[in-house]
Amino acid sequence: MNVSSGQGTGSYGNRTVAIEVSGLCDMGITRTSNYTIKVPFSRMSQTMQTINRSGAKVIGVTVPGAQAVAEEPA
Repeated sequence: MNVSSGQGTGSYGNRTVAIEVSGLCDMGITRTSNYTIKVPFSRMSQTMQTINRSGAKVIGVTVPGAQAVAEEPA
């Protein structure tokens, strides 16, 4: 598979991810409410690692425009 960044409608370079964070500390100020960070899909892993190293907690990750898949009860 050949994926080129920023080219075509299905490339990962065009997608963004919204990461919901709690307890984010920015410039010495700790946020007590939840905070949403939007990053390109290609930087999601790096951003989540940075959030975890800072002591904040990742509450949720969403991909805008993606369809949710409901699981059937067991």
